[in-house]
Amino acid sequence: MTRPHEDVDLVVELMALPRVLGALGSVGYAVSEDHAPVRVVCRDPHGRQIDLHPVTFDDEGTGWQTGAGPDGSDCAYPPQGFSEGRIGDCVVPCLSAEIQLAHHSGYEPRERDLLDMALLFPAGDPDRT
Repeated sequence: MTRPHEDVDLVVELMALPRVLGALGSVGYAVSEDHAPVRVVCRDPHGRQIDLHPVTFDDEGTGWQTGAGPDGSDCAYPPQGFSEGRIGDCVVPCLSAEIQLAHHSGYEPRERDLLDMALLFPAGDPDRT
């Protein structure tokens, strides 16, 4: 874990967004910020937060998040950017470190963004790009 997080970010297929919102609603989450199709934020009564990042996949398998680029352009999630990570002992699908780093570009990073990026690519890591 890089740090305690106030939320979890989920990349979801745009056409599945209504089903995802329904499933989250069934466990107490409600939409608190609706910026669809760019992003949707859901919170539960305990203050937990889930940020949904809707994408539409093209024929090559790249997911495109409408208007989410730093300049308002569409943001790409290339097929090779989908990977696996861990939450505790559980293996979960996630974005690769390279894609996470790319998605932190184009804006002035906050202190916690800099920490996250440093932990994604620790100094001396032979795979650092």
